Amino acid sequence: MPSKPLASSSIHSRDSYNPFSTSGGTTSSTRLLTEESSEPASASYLNQTGKHPTSRKQYRIPKVYYPLQINRRIRDTEIWENALIQLTTGHPMISALERVPSRPLILELACGYGVWSILAAQYFEAVYSNFLQESQVTGFDLQNIQPSLKDLGYDDVAKRLTWVHGDMLEGLPFPDESFDIVKSQYIELCIPEFKEIDRVLKPGGFLELTLQTPIFPCPRFPPRLKFSSKRSCETFKPGISSQLQDHDPRDHSLLKEAFDAMLDARHLNPQLLKLLPDTFNSVFEDVLMSPICHAMLPPSSLVRELPDNVVGDMTVSTCMEDKPFDISVLFLPTNEELEIEYGGRLPLNATINLVLACKDAIWEQFEAINQSLKRNDFEYLMDNWEYDMRDRMNMSDAIKEHLQWKCNTDAEPERKSWRTELLKYHEADGIWDALPIPQPCRSMRIFIASKRSKPSESVS
Repeated sequence: MPSKPLASSSIHSRDSYNPFSTSGGTTSSTRLLTEESSEPASASYLNQTGKHPTSRKQYRIPKVYYPLQINRRIRDTEIWENALIQLTTGHPMISALERVPSRPLILELACGYGVWSILAAQYFEAVYSNFLQESQVTGFDLQNIQPSLKDLGYDDVAKRLTWVHGDMLEGLPFPDESFDIVKSQYIELCIPEFKEIDRVLKPGGFLELTLQTPIFPCPRFPPRLKFSSKRSCETFKPGISSQLQDHDPRDHSLLKEAFDAMLDARHLNPQLLKLLPDTFNSVFEDVLMSPICHAMLPPSSLVRELPDNVVGDMTVSTCMEDKPFDISVLFLPTNEELEIEYGGRLPLNATINLVLACKDAIWEQFEAINQSLKRNDFEYLMDNWEYDMRDRMNMSDAIKEHLQWKCNTDAEPERKSWRTELLKYHEADGIWDALPIPQPCRSMRIFIASKRSKPSESVS
């Protein structure tokens, strides 16, 4: 199929429209998923091969549950990322608004806290003065964690928005040809059958899907530098196993091994973004794809502080430039091989939140692989990893630069202690040689596809 560009989005002026008017309208209670609850098996044949089976149930794996526990951090990620799209395009869709019919019927799959559904209901109410009073946006999710907008005083939005709950892996509880638009974001840990999405789309309707690769971000050093320091630990760590007393704080390999094992146990393929195009083209038509966009892992603060005469002619990678994400890349011509690198703090923050939301599922694999280590050891390693990632985000410098606020660097003594330990290991190896091989901290791709037209009946 010849490559097609993703049409750029139109921006509508709406003086009275405020996309953030429900910023306080989210519930603080979060029901975490447990193995005993009626959770879906997140492992699917599609995640492993990029193709759907004829019958999904024959590939369902008993007692394999959705690894991500929805929490406040995940909600905050939803808010930030949807606000970014809203402010950039002027509306909640990535697709051009010319594709959207007047008074559309919209379904959001795996809506989570319902951030996008609320924005969509608000937007289309503001744009179309003849917007029907009945519900026009349906948010579908496994968990009942969405806000009750009517109770919060947002009656106008509540009239246009319905929450429905169920397991999308067991089929969608909607009649055929019910929706003009199906929208979903970041469902890579639990992908439904695309034929079900096609079934509920109206003729001429379309799907807009944003996916990311499940990544455990961590630096990868050249073999000759891989944690070669031979030094004794100067500070005893109470409650931590003896084999971790001299642990290099840059080494996150045990956690990455457990994370990869978690994906493997659920048949989640890290190459999903490259596998999906064939499946999309077999179910839908007019398939448009963005390039695969890689956010590169920013460098450690110790590397950022190196003087130019120490770094010399070495290339520190594009992540050193902290290049912001340019949404225009989403509208470039389709090219399955095209991959774009960019930097920035928000992509890393989103990945941190995703990993932390999978913490219990990672622990299960960690415990099975490292039977001599205990939960305290796992928590110690997770803290090390999070300190490392937050250090790379470098939010304190960003706040100082853009807001002229002074940050309290003594607020977290544990993080300060971690950084002191990190510096000792860097110095032992030669800090000028400690530049890691560039690694992505997040990879994303956007798919837009239309419902396949029915074959025209032959005229006898």
